[in-house]
Amino acid sequence: MNSKAVVTYLVLYIILNSIGLSIALNFWWTDNLNLSYLKKESFLLLTSVGFSWIAILYLTILIIRKLIIKIKTQNFIGPIDLISNGMYQNEIGIKQATKFKNSMTLIAFPIFILTIIVFITSMNRYEIYELKKNGEMEKIKVKEIRNDIKHNQYIYFDYNIDKNSTNLRNGKNLKVGDEVYIVYSRNNPKIINYKN
Repeated sequence: MNSKAVVTYLVLYIILNSIGLSIALNFWWTDNLNLSYLKKESFLLLTSVGFSWIAILYLTILIIRKLIIKIKTQNFIGPIDLISNGMYQNEIGIKQATKFKNSMTLIAFPIFILTIIVFITSMNRYEIYELKKNGEMEKIKVKEIRNDIKHNQYIYFDYNIDKNSTNLRNGKNLKVGDEVYIVYSRNNPKIINYKN
């Protein structure tokens, strides 16, 4: 495999993963109640997962071609090419094609799971950092109690001097009219949680 193909795989991985991560970042702190229904935000988060998955497939193909199966052809092989077996079975043989597909599963899924774990851990750490460093504490009054599809309760309230409103999971069994302290980030008011 020539250096042009290696660069193509790496560029596709970076671009597709960046698109997926930027979509996910844009909707990560979306109101949980909105995400519980099939709304635009839910579909966009699923789309971000799809972009990251395709990016990981390109990276996996690169890893397999460089380290596991040496394919003589210099042709670029994409995830779509792997679906149509005849295209690459003729070039590398059925035995190698089967090994290639099995290697895809064994490499791609762990990378995908690791990517998700790193992303979620990073977002949680960033949220804790933001609330500690740029947190603004405010006493809010519960305006409504709302339910999601599974009938989990959420409290609805205004905050940030009535500039923002959101729903938080009602883990404290609050009622309409109850008051509770919350903390939100001055930099990104969507980052919000109960004050401990």
